Amino acid sequence: MTPNAMLDWKQQWSYLSREWRAMLQPRIWVSDGMAAIAVALVALPLSLAIASASGVEPHVGLITAVLGGVVVAVFGGCSLQISGPAAAMTFLVYEGITKYGIGGVLIATMMAGVIQIAAGSFRLGRIMQYIPRPVIAGFLAGIGITILCTQLPVVLGYDVPHDEEGGAIGLLWATAKRFSQTQPASLIVGLLAFVLMWGLPRLSRRIPAPLIAVMAATSLPLLLKWEGVKLLGALPSGLPMPSLPQVPWQLWNELVLFAFTVALLASIESLLSASVVRAMAPEHELDNDQELIGQGLGNLLSAFFAGLPVTGVIARSA
Repeated sequence: MTPNAMLDWKQQWSYLSREWRAMLQPRIWVSDGMAAIAVALVALPLSLAIASASGVEPHVGLITAVLGGVVVAVFGGCSLQISGPAAAMTFLVYEGITKYGIGGVLIATMMAGVIQIAAGSFRLGRIMQYIPRPVIAGFLAGIGITILCTQLPVVLGYDVPHDEEGGAIGLLWATAKRFSQTQPASLIVGLLAFVLMWGLPRLSRRIPAPLIAVMAATSLPLLLKWEGVKLLGALPSGLPMPSLPQVPWQLWNELVLFAFTVALLASIESLLSASVVRAMAPEHELDNDQELIGQGLGNLLSAFFAGLPVTGVIARSA
């Protein structure tokens, strides 16, 4: 092993100390506070939606956004990166819950966090920069299609089993076969949210489109007293107690492979997001290896509190 194979921890501590001092300067508190409010307005509905699409209770998305976001912000290598639950991880998490249960996904997320910390410590953050962008673009496009197929039944207002053969295409076909069960009120609410999410950013990027879409689409059935539109339900008022999930031993071999998949996708998503942020604000430093370590710590803490995998998110960061 060469002397440069691992991080210089003294140098990394100096980097973090410099970033923390810059963060605590009083002259930027007002601008940072306004930015925090803007990001929170966007992150709130997105976190709820991503958790629901992942097959868990919506409040799990908030836990992930708060705990994971704070830890990565403090210990990461990109000061303007916003982290939390990501749409790119939705289908992977859903598949994990289907196969291994929520306990298995939490254990895999913890292992993924350890893998990311080790990858950052061994300076592997630089290697991930050489993955071809078309590969990532195609992968994320496939995930987007899969998310569309899983959420279309929700918009139409009826349930479709997710264990249909054929993956996303099979699920889409099962949805089409039940199209006669469509609930008009649910469809109108979904279309309203879609139109606002699609149209408002074209008027101004400063408009918090996700928040307005959620408020408008929520108000519509309440004002018109429509019944049959499913609600998220009450959200818990506090954080759950940290715990270590119990998983049957026979699943551990599969969970290790699943953890490597989570770590790889989360790392790629985070480093791509960080590179976009760096391009938008080149005056800010970017340390890919420290970012991996921060993401790993965020995943560890999120999973201990029953949260989802954490990644850097381009939409919220931008």
